[in-house]
Amino acid sequence: MGRLSRRQQERITRAASAACLEVEFLDGDSPATPWFDSHDALAVLVALGQPGTEATCISIRSNPALSPVPILGLAQEVQELSFADIYGVGGDDVVNLTNPVALERRFHTLPRNLAHQAPTPRGKVLLVDADDRRRLLMARLLRNAGYDIHFSLDVRELGEMALSADIVLVAVDVELDPAGVVGALAATRSAGITSPWVLSVPPKRMGRMMELTRGVSGVTLSDAFAPLENILFTANEALRGSMAERRSSPRLLYGATVGFRTAGREADDHGFVYNISAGGLYVRTLAPLMSGDEAWIELRPPRTDRYVRLEAKVVWQRLFGPVGGATVPPGFGLCITGGSAGDLKRFQDGYGSFARDLASVAMSMAPRQGVSQ
Repeated sequence: MGRLSRRQQERITRAASAACLEVEFLDGDSPATPWFDSHDALAVLVALGQPGTEATCISIRSNPALSPVPILGLAQEVQELSFADIYGVGGDDVVNLTNPVALERRFHTLPRNLAHQAPTPRGKVLLVDADDRRRLLMARLLRNAGYDIHFSLDVRELGEMALSADIVLVAVDVELDPAGVVGALAATRSAGITSPWVLSVPPKRMGRMMELTRGVSGVTLSDAFAPLENILFTANEALRGSMAERRSSPRLLYGATVGFRTAGREADDHGFVYNISAGGLYVRTLAPLMSGDEAWIELRPPRTDRYVRLEAKVVWQRLFGPVGGATVPPGFGLCITGGSAGDLKRFQDGYGSFARDLASVAMSMAPRQGVSQ
């Protein structure tokens, strides 16, 4: 989708042919959805930065039948803004238009029978969000992870539905009604319902919501302006109860562009950091490296503007598609194994500073003495 030069179209066609696929080009001036009435798509490629791209992606994501189809953004240069743009409209990855090898790798990894697969059931989620787009995109993410999505559009209905014992998770946009949401939460706890709640909170309300929910068990506050895919991590951690674990090196949500390649190869591919720990990170991409691969990575750690180059080993991967109940986007996990002493220290110092900042926030949310949970 989009206006592409002949040379760009040739690169895409060669990459697709190498994966035994055909390509059809639409200029982006016509609606995309009618095309799907008579065609099946393995993936949709959209040219970033062009008029109509956003509307095209949202129209695709508004069709439940197309929910499993991945959307890849095509960029002249892969930057953090490129990932923000594509994630914000329900897309899944960004690839450099000048790197057909990277595009070919993504084509090879996509499952050919995606429509016939189903994710592992994980229970009912009550999703409450006043923003139509956020609600649509969050539902797609959670549904593809195996959750059965139920919606509520007002606080009264939220309070009633949340009392159901078969709801495993409640995800709520507090902008709907901050006081009403807290009241509904308190009512469920009074009724003995312990399902975890994830509250999406804009930064301006974060302090106030921390006060209002202090001492209430099973509540996680999530930045409303963060990538929507963070809901997968937050939901997974909340359901496992691991937000309260005393890990020596907890996984922390952190977003940054990362260059990666199999050790010894000539050029980097690009993905987006999903979470990090003191000794590793998870990279979001539709072209994950293989488990056991030695890798070189380049990224900007937290709390610094300087990039570091590190050596790592791939310890696990998740391909695109409904795989075994995994609640992370497609990508791969890395264990850091080496690098220059300076770069290793910069990574560890950045992570340490980031972890301390988040820990101080968690401490401020701890229950006051005498408040029951």
